[in-house]
Amino acid sequence: MLDVGCGDGALVAQMRALGFDALGIDRREPVGEFCVQATVEDYVADEPFDAVVARLSLHHTDHLGAAFERMRAMLLDGGTLIMQEFAWAALSPQMVAWVRAKVNGPGADPHTVDLWEGTPAEVGRRWIARYGELHSRDAMLFAADAYFARRELAIVPYVSWLIDRPELLEDERAALEERRFPPLGFLYVGQAV
Repeated sequence: MLDVGCGDGALVAQMRALGFDALGIDRREPVGEFCVQATVEDYVADEPFDAVVARLSLHHTDHLGAAFERMRAMLLDGGTLIMQEFAWAALSPQMVAWVRAKVNGPGADPHTVDLWEGTPAEVGRRWIARYGELHSRDAMLFAADAYFARRELAIVPYVSWLIDRPELLEDERAALEERRFPPLGFLYVGQAV
């Protein structure tokens, strides 16, 4: 398994502990014995993988089409791509208000609180100013579908992870089910054909 955008290497370590042959790549300096500093566009695997996992890493990729082409080239025929991402264009006033209510209070991280102040457009501009341009959900799905046969597309919670508040996961899931705001997170599963 290849973890694209492995960050701290946690998924790679978990998969290896379960007996899987796992490797991680990250454009920044990754952490972990089985993690390599590389972009997905430039990484060349020694042998093909059964699965590629890209969790919250492709929205910043410089060359989206090249990234998907490369991931497809690194997979065995029939291999699986699992992509978990988010769609900033779906950011709504209701979502911003929900997040603001969750991140304010005692011990709140000023960096996170500041990011979520204002309208969805202001939040989006602030995010882009801090982290760079973001690919849209449609662009990521279009690129994925060009190289993979889509097997599943699901709505998943995202904001709880973004604001580093995993205890809010069930609350976010309930809000999505009750349609209090549009979902930001999505999970794509594709098969290399």
